[in-house]
Amino acid sequence: MAANAADVRETAPPGGPPFSLESLLQALREFAIAVDRDGFIRTIWSPILLHSHDPKALLLGRPLGEVLDQQTYDRFTDLSRRPDDVGRSRTIECTVGFADGVRCFAVRALTVANGTGEPEALWLLAFDISHRKRAMEDLQKSETLLVQAEELANIGSFEVNLETKEVVWSPQLCRALQ
Repeated sequence: MAANAADVRETAPPGGPPFSLESLLQALREFAIAVDRDGFIRTIWSPILLHSHDPKALLLGRPLGEVLDQQTYDRFTDLSRRPDDVGRSRTIECTVGFADGVRCFAVRALTVANGTGEPEALWLLAFDISHRKRAMEDLQKSETLLVQAEELANIGSFEVNLETKEVVWSPQLCRALQ
């Protein structure tokens, strides 16, 4: 028996918080969602088992548009309606705000066809990339500070690849030695 949105809402724990995709994202680091042609969430998978009031189960049967902001929803539904995108996956970055900060997810979307080749469902596979994004921002900041320090001190740096013996000079080292 297929659940509809009303059935799913009735299974919410008494006095518990309403669940949304945001609550799912906050609890999970990676998961997959299958959305049918009509835009309803039909399957949710995650390697993480949650407590007895599992937010994943509370999203089943709900329209994807109820749990996503309009702009993100439009991006995903656009992919699910184009016959040219059947069998092609696309990665979309989504930023979701929580009470404790912002998290970034890389969502791979794959449109699946029915027997006649028409778009039938949309699979969304999401990974939390917040830590990686922060690490990249920190690395970029460090590299900028290194360049500034080299310029101020009128020195440079170089690196040597020990396997290939390749030497790479920083732009500031090139300028200092000219």
